[in-house]
Amino acid sequence: IISTNRYSTEHGIILDIKIGNQYRNKNITIHTEQGIEISRLLGQYIYVDSENRAFITGIEQTKLTCD
Repeated sequence: IISTNRYSTEHGIILDIKIGNQYRNKNITIHTEQGIEISRLLGQYIYVDSENRAFITGIEQTKLTCD
């Protein structure tokens, strides 16, 4: 998951989800009443995933400099 965008309309909430990587990605559009909850959950996932990547990268760099 790269990003999410949420739009409110008179018919409900539209949630755009961008998945993939910097070279290949795809947009998924969902029309749902639970868009706020889904968007919040995906935002938390993106945050935790980025924190884990920074943590893992930090460990790998420490091991390389200690050897």
